[in-house]
Amino acid sequence: MQRFGSSLSNFKRPAREGKLVTVGRVEDLPEGRGATVELEGGKELALYRVGGEYFCIENFCPHRGAPLAHGQPHGHAGMCGWHGWRLALP
Repeated sequence: MQRFGSSLSNFKRPAREGKLVTVGRVEDLPEGRGATVELEGGKELALYRVGGEYFCIENFCPHRGAPLAHGQPHGHAGMCGWHGWRLALP
């Protein structure tokens, strides 16, 4: 039986840095909405508030690069505002 560990991780995914980033207050992001979080180095995340929980994914649609934070979440999926693609939120 093969063991799964860090040696088999996704080589395309950047390593986690373990940094805590404060992006705002809880009440700054209304329920069912998304917001753009700008990180050092020009990276962006789409932060969503769904069912009282917070989820984030990279802020671009793999289809045409649209900013995902501008679309509305649908359940536990972020939706591209340009073409309606849905991406599962972790």
